[in-house]
Amino acid sequence: RVCWSSPATSNRSCTSQMSGHTLQLGVLCSFLAVLAVASWEHASGTCRGQGSSFIQLRPSMNRTKLESDYTAVAVQKRMTGLGTGSQAMTATGCPHLRAGVKDFSSLLSGSANQDVSVPTDSPYKLTTSVTVGSLTIPQGAELIFDDAVDLMLTASAVLVQGVLRMGSPSCPLQSNGIGITFTGQGDFGSAKSSDPLGTKGLWVDDGGIADLFGMRYAPTWTRLAVSAQAGAQELQLDQDVDWQVGQDILVVTTSWTDEPDNHENEVRTITSVSGSTVQLDKPLDKGHYGGPEYAAEVALLSRSITLQGDLASEDIRYGGHSICVGGSTCRFGGVAAIRMGQENVMGRYPFHLHMMGHVDGGSYFEDCLVRRSYFRAYTIHGTSGSRVSRSTAYDISGSAYYLEDGVEEENLMEFNLAAYIHIINKLNDYDNGGGQGGVMVRTESGRIVPTDATAVGFYCTNARNRWVGNSASGGFSGFHFPTVPKALGSSYAKDPDYEPDTKELLEFDSNTAHSSGQVWRAHGACIYVGGRLEESSPGNQDFSYQTGRASPRQSGRFLFTNTKVFACRKGALFWGTQWYAGKPDFMLQNFEAHDVARSSSQLGQTWMVGAVISAHTENTFAQDLPSVTEGFELYDTDMQTVLADVTFRNFDRPDDVCIMDMTHSNIYKQQGMFNSVRLQFIGTPYAQRFRHVERYACSSYHNDACLNQCSKCPGLAGSSQISNIIDDGSALAWDKGEAILGADDSSSETNGRTNEWWRLDSNCVREYDWGFWACPTYGERAVVSLYLLKGTFSSTPSVFGSRWDTSIAPVGELYHFGKQDRKLDVGLAGSPMVTGACCDIGWYLHLDDGSLPELTIYLDQMVPTGGLIFSTSYPQGAQIRVQRCVPDCETVSMGGSLQDVLDSPGRVAFVDGQGRLFMKLLHEGNTYFEAGGVKQLKNSQRWYGGKGIRYLVQSSSSGTVNFALPDELPGISRGTTRNPASTSIATTVTTAATTMATTTTTTTSSSVTAGTTTEPSL
Repeated sequence: RVCWSSPATSNRSCTSQMSGHTLQLGVLCSFLAVLAVASWEHASGTCRGQGSSFIQLRPSMNRTKLESDYTAVAVQKRMTGLGTGSQAMTATGCPHLRAGVKDFSSLLSGSANQDVSVPTDSPYKLTTSVTVGSLTIPQGAELIFDDAVDLMLTASAVLVQGVLRMGSPSCPLQSNGIGITFTGQGDFGSAKSSDPLGTKGLWVDDGGIADLFGMRYAPTWTRLAVSAQAGAQELQLDQDVDWQVGQDILVVTTSWTDEPDNHENEVRTITSVSGSTVQLDKPLDKGHYGGPEYAAEVALLSRSITLQGDLASEDIRYGGHSICVGGSTCRFGGVAAIRMGQENVMGRYPFHLHMMGHVDGGSYFEDCLVRRSYFRAYTIHGTSGSRVSRSTAYDISGSAYYLEDGVEEENLMEFNLAAYIHIINKLNDYDNGGGQGGVMVRTESGRIVPTDATAVGFYCTNARNRWVGNSASGGFSGFHFPTVPKALGSSYAKDPDYEPDTKELLEFDSNTAHSSGQVWRAHGACIYVGGRLEESSPGNQDFSYQTGRASPRQSGRFLFTNTKVFACRKGALFWGTQWYAGKPDFMLQNFEAHDVARSSSQLGQTWMVGAVISAHTENTFAQDLPSVTEGFELYDTDMQTVLADVTFRNFDRPDDVCIMDMTHSNIYKQQGMFNSVRLQFIGTPYAQRFRHVERYACSSYHNDACLNQCSKCPGLAGSSQISNIIDDGSALAWDKGEAILGADDSSSETNGRTNEWWRLDSNCVREYDWGFWACPTYGERAVVSLYLLKGTFSSTPSVFGSRWDTSIAPVGELYHFGKQDRKLDVGLAGSPMVTGACCDIGWYLHLDDGSLPELTIYLDQMVPTGGLIFSTSYPQGAQIRVQRCVPDCETVSMGGSLQDVLDSPGRVAFVDGQGRLFMKLLHEGNTYFEAGGVKQLKNSQRWYGGKGIRYLVQSSSSGTVNFALPDELPGISRGTTRNPASTSIATTVTTAATTMATTTTTTTSSSVTAGTTTEPSL
């Protein structure tokens, strides 16, 4: 029986191969999985790795107790609520009550569409609604808006070089309907105008001041306290609110799909408010989840001050805009922007801080709203030290909260909401065949910035900023951190040496993302750190964007704390960093993922400490949530990953699994790179805690010597055979402490070449449903990894990049000392890499074509103390020389016994009377990746110092050797009774492809002649 994934699809098949016939067992697999769920027993005989179900199974009534067994780990900060808004304050210093001001209407001549410039002789106050052509407030002039209901200025554009005031921080305008309506078509359909009065917007020029403060309602958005059923007209919120009758509110979707023609965001009008209870003008059309794990956001969509485009803006998607340029000061609080933004016009956004340099908190947006925008919402461009607080963006084309050029630093995005985000000019294909690279998107007339093909709630081109307490619903992702190598656009000319990609994250705390990651079917995520954006020539705004995995980031140390995701394909996706980036690369602390297909995918040195992952919740309103959840998938190679204090909930549907390995390759294979500690499982059958996925070597995902060569490579993939996990025992039904979980691949599945490699002693337990052997470590065992190469190398060989080379990868089998039935295929598909358990188990290498004249053993992952005893046979009379390189080489002395090898820290070798070379492989300088109380051996030491940690073995003779398997190592046998007198050895003979002349010399301290010692056989 073999379970595998076809490279062409994500669906797994389960078959039993008997006498050349293939019997399909898909139905049986599903049936057995259902039985496992029903019984919740650790039963044997089920198929592992079976295919995904396409029908979502909803929780049954008897699941209620288990569903409620939830303890939050993401303790999220939230904005202050009732009692902190404008209604709770006493207004002081009101600009509209200032004496000695003149009436703005005195400036009007009565002619239609009159262009008006405010004189500098006195402040002027607008007291009645007026319509003008354009309005200029020159330097030295000041215009103040009165606090009067429906006080609206209608103009084609407003230029502020002096001062524009609508209220103040201590005296917000309380009357509704105050604001500016922008009319006309500005420069639509023609060349972009450099004249501020030709742009249909509010332009605050160098030296200008715009203070706009409407009522602050507290909170500006909150969440449901309990679920709201379809048909409900009353909402129970989790905070008291000071909202008012007649105001609009938004109830955000808790389904996965969030497309313009298929979404469940609902807008209603308030008819009554009492504390945390809100009555609506009409029933909800859809249900919205408000459970213990997560709840729909509910946002206020009304403000007392409004900047808006005219009704004609909708037809051409060319609304008003506001911009604050360098040298100006803009403070906006409690302001709504409706029908604003000009689609695909650079710089024309609803709220925009433009090239202002470091403002040190002097310009900001707080308690604001953008609703129905044609291009973005809040744009921070070439500006640092600003703030966007407690604001909402709803129904937005393009990315909403936007750091434009990648040079923006030390800005604060706090307690903001993004919902219903629209991709601009959506692609037909985001998957490009399902690979990691995604697709390449370039600037075009219908989408001037290609990242808008992946529009998101929060677009984060520079990590050196702070995101706290925000929530993002919809879009390609909720939060996106693309790789940006150089400053973009106009910022490049100012600082051509600036590299956004090198900047490390300041803070990412208490953020939530949901209902996104659907359009990229292969890898879509609610939070995405990846993709690459650059210009064809720096600064020319001709962009190209690789949507998927591109070159690794130069900055690491991404720490996300108290983060929550739900209704996603992947909760978080992180593609990794350069080797020289700050470590760890990516960290999830107090993380929650609910109703997701996968919690996270994280490459590099990463950890997740403190987490809750729910395969499904009681959200029965959403009919499109993932029907199968694979809680966490290990990556294939060169990773360091720790999961600590993670709770897996409700992995009880067919095909759900908490942790699964990745075995899609013969050449990208695992070291010891995954540890789990203090895991908990709720509502999850024992059989679904882990899954070893088995795939065929001839149908792997990579080009190697086995691809499509099924008669040559009929067994399982190389990565399947060395798959491993180290668990502290919390996931196992035993009291033996920490365990190595290693693939249970057997000879019948591997063409006879690998068998029970991970069965370490008689205390091991075969977890059949998982597909792993579980063996205790006794606090001593570790997982180590080697690269075995023909020849000797003084620098890193090219095979480290290509991963396979049949000309230098030796072919044979690797055995446990004393266990001829426990072995590993060496050289499958041209891969030189092997991984296994250390260090009470010796490894004996026997090559198909006999011994090699030169052999390099790279210690890619090796213990710093103890050491792995490695042995291989040479022809009688061969003179052998061993060097140890860390990375510079020194000659290893030759001892007179195996005990000399055992007693030495890797600096003594020994050849016994049968020609068997014994070495202790040790890397004293190796260190540990540490997280969650775990110390995991560092891997990738083959690259160390540009030369790698390695042992070089040279023999004067090569070729035919006996198979002479050493006995188990003395004194450290586990769980078996060993007869010290037994020296029986299974012997076979292999013929070398080439044979060196044998030269017999006297043994020295640095070399020895094979077969000349009198040491007894092991």
